[in-house]
Amino acid sequence: MNNQDFAWIAVPDVTPLFRLSINTPEYEFKREVIDAQQIDLFNLIDHTLYNAIDTAVKANPAQWKQKSYNAGDKVFYDNAYYIANTTTTNAPPSSGWDNYELMNFYYLYVKKYLAGAAMVRYAPYLGLHLTQWGLEQYNQEGFGQVSDKRRGEIVNMIKSKTSVFQTKMFDALSEAKNTFDGVVYGSTSCKSKRKTLPFAALGAGKFNNQPLTHNRREYL
Repeated sequence: MNNQDFAWIAVPDVTPLFRLSINTPEYEFKREVIDAQQIDLFNLIDHTLYNAIDTAVKANPAQWKQKSYNAGDKVFYDNAYYIANTTTTNAPPSSGWDNYELMNFYYLYVKKYLAGAAMVRYAPYLGLHLTQWGLEQYNQEGFGQVSDKRRGEIVNMIKSKTSVFQTKMFDALSEAKNTFDGVVYGSTSCKSKRKTLPFAALGAGKFNNQPLTHNRREYL
């Protein structure tokens, strides 16, 4: 893995899929995204595929413009990615362009899975208040303790949606026979166990079995 601080998605990629305040600090959510892609996703897909996506996402193909493109140039246009197969001034999809399969796999499936996996990690703080006395949420009297039932409900809803995104990602990978843009990647194991933040670590007064000595506020 390269550049372990590089996040493949950001808050604007998550808000169309999950309820997350537009005021959520990017730096706060980035930690969960990094863990989601470098732990959850990395354990699910072939490592060479992971690194290929990482390189492609970092390259960040620009929006197509009316100009001349050369073979190998990559662009984003009308919610899809394309690779030029010759010199062209045409807008994709048209002659002169091929489907950029790797980035479209990322765009259509990986991004959604990452949004869910990151939310599973972030959910214990979503609209909640983590203090030295434990996890709290807002009610009519102010902030009060969050029940284990409510915490379970929050994450179970997100896990259910994320599970669908994961299934669609694996289906797309299987349909492509692990091949994108003519490159065959290693096999994918659906049996990998995803690691998520344990709720037991969020008991009153402790986080990861360590006493809480500071306040952390994160609001919906």
